[in-house]
Amino acid sequence: MAREMVAIIPARYKSSRLPGKLLLNIEGKSILQRVYERALQCPSIDHVFIATDSELIFKHATDFGAECFLSNRIHESGTDRIAELAETITDAKYIINIQGDEPFIDPEHIEILCKSIQSSGSDIATLAVCNKGLDGINNPNSVKVVINLNNHALYFSRAEIPFLRDKNSDFTSFEWLKHIGIYAFKKKALLQVSKLEPTDLEYIEKLEQLRWLQNNYSVQVAIVDKHSIGIDTEQDYLNAIEFAKQNRL
Repeated sequence: MAREMVAIIPARYKSSRLPGKLLLNIEGKSILQRVYERALQCPSIDHVFIATDSELIFKHATDFGAECFLSNRIHESGTDRIAELAETITDAKYIINIQGDEPFIDPEHIEILCKSIQSSGSDIATLAVCNKGLDGINNPNSVKVVINLNNHALYFSRAEIPFLRDKNSDFTSFEWLKHIGIYAFKKKALLQVSKLEPTDLEYIEKLEQLRWLQNNYSVQVAIVDKHSIGIDTEQDYLNAIEFAKQNRL
């Protein structure tokens, strides 16, 4: 069976704020297992892999039945890690990069992303959610994106974009897009961008997608209705446990 649409979950053990977070348990399942099982629920995905540089994660993933790739290389980003595996999957046309720290990611959102990369003609596709008002726009951990009239990304930033110049205006209807860090690539584009040198804007903002824009790759942005819980800190983890209990997940 051809594997045209392949999802890869990059799974790094080391995390500066919450080491080993992908192995943390939420109501009987690890964060990583929850992400993997939700990826399997997406109708367009033909195959799901986990790519890691950790023996611990490799053993854990294979124990719950995932097909896991153990990298021998040191990678600076998840994109580089999935590219190493993608190069070996000869029948793949599209590669979906699913973050390993979003245990409640919506399979419908993954499906929207798959359809976007297939229909848009862009090299890369990603997701964003629309926010109203100014709450959260100044948070540097919340990446913003501005798009053109065809939903192509113009710029990503940790700063306040777009900047609301007239603070005296009624900003309750002011809208901005929060980027969701999941990507779909044409396989050829993925292999190309993984070999590009980092750019000045990428260094400044610490956002690798700016490298792609500066090298003239088109990034299609699909808008979804909500963003799932991402786990970066201990408090995020506690919130996720409470969310799972309340929703019986």
